[in-house]
Amino acid sequence: MNRLDEAIAECMARTREASAAEALRLGIEPEELEARRIAYARFQQRARALADSGVALPPADLARIAEDDIAETEPMRIVCKWLRADLDRPILVLCGAVGTGKTVACGWAIAESGTGSAIHAPELPRRLLPTSFDVAAGLGRANLRARLLVLDDLGTEPDAGAPRWSEAFAMMIERRLTHGRTIITSNLARPQFAPRYGERIASRLNAHSYVIELKKTSSLRATGGGL
Repeated sequence: MNRLDEAIAECMARTREASAAEALRLGIEPEELEARRIAYARFQQRARALADSGVALPPADLARIAEDDIAETEPMRIVCKWLRADLDRPILVLCGAVGTGKTVACGWAIAESGTGSAIHAPELPRRLLPTSFDVAAGLGRANLRARLLVLDDLGTEPDAGAPRWSEAFAMMIERRLTHGRTIITSNLARPQFAPRYGERIASRLNAHSYVIELKKTSSLRATGGGL
């Protein structure tokens, strides 16, 4: 054993001794102490991913997601299945009834992925095509190369037909087809998409996304295209 190996072995031995002493002080086994440390490190990683993403959720929901102590919902099951699937359709559209847990499912996806970025739909032009006033206000430019991007509350933008908003939305869709995964949430029903955003956007989403319409009474209604 060379001197470096000896130093590493001594360091590991001191770490084990310190852990044993700490476990004894707490009245638990060293294995349980290590499990607690791993769980806390995972909590910190998930909490950091959520905070960095900017996803709009109440603090209580953020804490439960970080702790991985949140009730499983139909949107979460859908998101989990999609995250584990081959990336044949990189966009997931969760639309339909209010209160089905779409945004919470997005937060859970960010925590599970360890990274992600969330954009509130009305802010899309300011995040992708910022003016000098947006820059001065400190509004950060969205990262369209993020591993996971969430566009939340599509349909709440004041004027979907405005040139700047339409350009930003089309830009986001085009860029995200070749960069990571994208989740779009909306309270719109499927038939409302094409009249509101145009056939070009509806066609792109039909070709490259899974569209799930959720209802409070029967959460999963349909998958695939058909906007």
